[in-house]
Formats: sequence, C-alpha cells, structure tokens
Amino acid sequence: MNNPEKIMKIKLWIILVFSLMLLIGCTKSADNYPLYVGDVVIKTYLPVSSGKTWTLGDVLLIDLANEPVTIIDVSLVNGVDMKIDDCYLVKIGEVKQLIGFRSLPFETDVLYWDDRIQAVGATLNPNEEWNLVLVVTSQTEETASADAIQIIYEDSSGKRYKQNSFSSYLITEKPILGHEQELNN
Repeated sequence: MNNPEKIMKIKLWIILVFSLMLLIGCTKSADNYPLYVGDVVIKTYLPVSSGKTWTLGDVLLIDLANEPVTIIDVSLVNGVDMKIDDCYLVKIGEVKQLIGFRSLPFETDVLYWDDRIQAVGATLNPNEEWNLVLVVTSQTEETASADAIQIIYEDSSGKRYKQNSFSSYLITEKPILGHEQELNN
C-alpha cells in the first residue's frame, strides 16, 4: 500500500472528483428559470441630473413555462442613488419594440404606454411577451447606478424564483470607456 504511484493516482482521482463536484455545484443553468429576461449584456449610460426621471425599458419578459407566473417584486441590484418610482409591464404587440431609455415626460407618443399595467402582482401566461419598464429617478448630481434589475416571481405551484437581468445602468456625467450604449435625451 506504500506504492507511491498508487497513492499519486488516488490523490489525482480525489482532486478530479472534488473539481467536478465544485464545477457542478457552482453552475446554475438559466434553463431552470421559467421566465426569459433577455440575453443581451449591456451597460447603459444616461445623462446625470438630480431629480430627472428615466425609463429603464430594455428587459423583454417571456413566460417559457407551461403555466402562468406571477411577479412578486421588482428591485434594483446594488442600486446607488437611483430610486424606482414605478414598475410596469407594457405589451410588446406586433411591432416587437421595447420602450427603452427615455426621459419623462415623453416628448412623443409611446406605443402601448397608455395600456401599461403594474408589474408587481401581474400574471404572465405561457408564451406571453411583455416589456418590463422601470421608471427611475436619479437622486444625485453625481453618478447613480444599478448592477441589474431583479425580478422575484412564482409559478402556479407557489415555487419562487429570483432572477436578474443582464443589463447594468449608470446615470452619470460622462460615460466610462468601454460603454456599449450611451443616450443623450
């Protein structure tokens, strides 16, 4: 049993098994979620102005389950100096256009805005498509930010899910190098 080659093989197997357990245990597939929240990673910069209100309307929600899901809560992940004033679902319709990032009040009519519903408490049926739109206000003349939008929802059996969008948001004087999208409204 003191065979060094055999001991080395056992050690390597132990390391391999623990590595696989760690890899499998730390990986969570997005396929486990019944709600599609988009898949585009984007960092959005909006011009700074304390008290200015914006829409964060880049999240497409689709119920991929065979059952309805109900939104329980919507919040900002690591939100700093950015306050959610309201949160809506806006139907997508045939045009397939998201509200996007706009300053409020709107300067032009926005398709389906008048038919929006409150997101929290809303039930999405299978294959329904909605635009999740947060109305946020910057509370600083400096940089306001959020790492993502978090959605908590439950399926018809009562199982709860917590899921984050892929977008992050900055309301700042100057975009930082490497930004993917900048808006100047």
